[in-house]
Amino acid sequence: MEPGRGARSAPPARRPAIAARALSAVTALAALAALAWLLAPSPAAPPPDRPDAARLVADVEALAGFSTRFAASARRPEVLAWLRGRLAASGAAVREQRFPLRVGERETEQVNLWAILPGRDPGAPLLVLVAHWDSVNEGWEGETPSLVDPESPAPGAGDNASGVAVLLESLRLLAARPPRRGVVVLFAAAEEMGQAGSRAWLAGPGRELPVGWALNVDQVGRSRSRPRALQLFTRGPGIGLALRLRDLGRAACPGVRGWRLHLDDRLGKSDHGPFLAAGLPAVGLSEGPGYYPWEDQGAGDVAAKADPALLAAAARLVTATARDPGLPPPAGARPQAAPR
Repeated sequence: MEPGRGARSAPPARRPAIAARALSAVTALAALAALAWLLAPSPAAPPPDRPDAARLVADVEALAGFSTRFAASARRPEVLAWLRGRLAASGAAVREQRFPLRVGERETEQVNLWAILPGRDPGAPLLVLVAHWDSVNEGWEGETPSLVDPESPAPGAGDNASGVAVLLESLRLLAARPPRRGVVVLFAAAEEMGQAGSRAWLAGPGRELPVGWALNVDQVGRSRSRPRALQLFTRGPGIGLALRLRDLGRAACPGVRGWRLHLDDRLGKSDHGPFLAAGLPAVGLSEGPGYYPWEDQGAGDVAAKADPALLAAAARLVTATARDPGLPPPAGARPQAAPR
């Protein structure tokens, strides 16, 4: 409203006092707002008992950035150095198992990396969490297969940088609040070569440990459906564990609506297979909704396709499994070498 047309201005002598009071009020409000901002928790820092989606994606990006992690690639030492560093950062004592493996026409030395997180009850059977760190290009869509050229692009973001990232994040969460049972975290080599790494571990260090169960995490980084879906693969001794994991997943992962069970997984085409063959309750966790999502084994398996929410859901299930007091009875005997 214009001055002189119904509006009344304050007398000239009172204007400085009114302005001073207004400035003081604005300053006080600004100070309160600044104090509230300083005291508020950062939205980028999740509570310590929740997975950090940004860290999960960063680990997937780092692993996919090696271009290939094939079992005969010259880049394997770089990958292992990175993985050792991430394990050491968690406070875990890194252990290695080296074993020879013929990959096509090449003689190679493979390396499994693993660590034990002690539980509060040293007499309880161990839960093995396993994810393979290698990748492969199968030569689909005209690409050169890794067996022909070991440096052929195989970033392996989903298969299986996603599983490695989930186990690294789960290890961080479990180390902050150790569960009752001890946990083995196994980063297996050469899964793409017939699960050679997990077979070697079962025939070596695994023979001396009281392993009760195994959970394999392989390809959990990409949502292939809406709503999001995860799948559980097992057979025989692992059926009870799979049913329990489905219940845990429904409670721990509300954003995941599909929990498809494959209770006659005769292919066993991931690292839960050798554990099942050794008579251990073992389950493979993978993204859904189809059967094994193999179509990305090539140059197109890039980190840009990663789904932070699905990665975080998988980490929640893994940590819930490690803490769960209601897992089915463990294996009655220590694992033996799985048949080749």
